[in-house]
Amino acid sequence: MLGGMGLIPLDLGSDISAFLAEFGLIILLIIAMFVVMLYGLAYFSRYIEYQKLKEHKYLDEKILKMIDKVVHWVIIFLVVMLTLLAIQFKSPAVKEALIEFFYYFPAIFVVMVILFVVFVLVKILSRLMSSLRRQVTKGELLVEPPRFLSLTELLLKYTIYTMGIIFAVFGGLAALPSGGIKDWVVVNIFNPLGEKWPSFAFVVFTLVIAYILFLFVDSVLEDIKKRSKKFSPRVIDVFRSISRYLFIIVTSAVVGLILIGMVVTGTGLYVIAIGFVVTMSAILVVLAGPVRNILSGIVLMMADPFDEGDRVKILDNLVCDVLEMNLTLTTVKSLKGEMISIPNSEIMSKSIVNFTRSGTYAVTVEVKVSYEVAHEEVEEILLAAAEKTDGIADEPKPQVFGKDVDGNVIVHQLLAYIEHPGDMKRVKSELIYNIQEMSHEKGIKILFPE
Repeated sequence: MLGGMGLIPLDLGSDISAFLAEFGLIILLIIAMFVVMLYGLAYFSRYIEYQKLKEHKYLDEKILKMIDKVVHWVIIFLVVMLTLLAIQFKSPAVKEALIEFFYYFPAIFVVMVILFVVFVLVKILSRLMSSLRRQVTKGELLVEPPRFLSLTELLLKYTIYTMGIIFAVFGGLAALPSGGIKDWVVVNIFNPLGEKWPSFAFVVFTLVIAYILFLFVDSVLEDIKKRSKKFSPRVIDVFRSISRYLFIIVTSAVVGLILIGMVVTGTGLYVIAIGFVVTMSAILVVLAGPVRNILSGIVLMMADPFDEGDRVKILDNLVCDVLEMNLTLTTVKSLKGEMISIPNSEIMSKSIVNFTRSGTYAVTVEVKVSYEVAHEEVEEILLAAAEKTDGIADEPKPQVFGKDVDGNVIVHQLLAYIEHPGDMKRVKSELIYNIQEMSHEKGIKILFPE
C-alpha cells in the first residue's frame, strides 16, 4: 500500500521534469519578455512625464498622452506576438493561426501607421494654430483677416484626412500579397472600371473637394454669424441653408453627369446633357423673381448701405426705419408707423439715403416776408427760433439765406441741423411753432410757402 502511494510522487516528478524539459526554455523566454515589457513600459511612462514638464512648440500634454498610450499598446502587442512565436514551435494550431495573421499583417501595419501619422499631424497642426492665435490675441502677430488662421487650419486638417485615407487604402492594398482579398478587389472593382477608372477617380475627387469647400464656406459663415453686428443670426442661417443646397445641387449635377457619362455614350449622352440644360434654364426662368431678390439681398449685404435700426430714405422719398434685413425682403417702419416689406430688388433700383450714418441731418424751413421788413430782423427771428428748439445741433450752426423773390415778398430759408434723425419730424414741428411765436412777438407777419 505504501509502495503504491510512493509511485504517485515519482510519476508526478517525472511528468514535471518532462514538461520542463520540453517547455522550460519557452516559459523562461515568456517570463523574460514580460519583465522586459514591464520595464520598458515604466521607463517610457517616466520619459513621457519628463517631457510633459518641458515646454514644446508642437507637442502638448494631450499629444504626449496619446503617444504614450499608442507606444504602450505597441509594446504589449509585440510581447504577445513574441510569446505566440515562441509557443508556435510546440503548437501546430498556433503556428497555423500566426501564418494566417502574418499573411495580412503588412497591410494592417501600413494602414495603422498611416492613420497614426495622420492623427499626430492633425494634433500638431491644432497645437501650432492655437499658438499662432495666442500670438494674434497678444498683438505679437498680425493676421488679416483674423479668421484666416481658423480657415487655414480647417482646410489643412481635412486635406490631411483626405490624403491619409487615400494613402491608407492604396498603401494597404499594395502591401497585401497576391491572391485573396487583393485579387478580389482587382477583379471586382478595378477591372470592371477599366477605362472608366479616371472618371470614377474624378467623381471621388469631386466629392472630396466639394465636402472640403462646403466645410470651408460653412466655417466662414459661422464666423460671420459670431462677429457680425450688421446682420441678425437668422439672416446668416438662411444664407447658410441656401449655400448648402447650392453645394448639394451643383455637386449632384456634376457627379450625376459623370456617372451617366460612364454608362451612356454617344448621342444618348448629348441628349441627356441638352435635357439637363433645358430643365435648369426653365427652372431659372420660373424662379427669376425670387433669385433676383436673393441676389439683390446678397449685394445689399456686401454693399452695406444701412444697418438694422437705421433711418433711411428709399424708393420714392420713403423715409423709414429699417427693422429687419432678409435675403429676399427688407422690412421697414414708416414715420406713420406702417410696417412695409419691400423686395430687395426694388430697394437696389433707387438711391438710398442713410440719415443715421450721415451724422447731423439738415432741416430747412422757408418763410415769406414783405419787402418792408429788413432781412436782419427776419434773420434774427429765425436764428432765435432755431436756438430755442430742442434737438437742433450747435455745430454746424444754423444759417439763414435769401432764397428767392416772389412778387412783393422775399423767400427766406433757415438751414439747421438735428443730432438724431429719428427726431426729425418732432424737431421741425417745434421749430415752425417757435418761428410763429417769435414773429408774433416782434409784430412781423410771416407767411409760409404753400
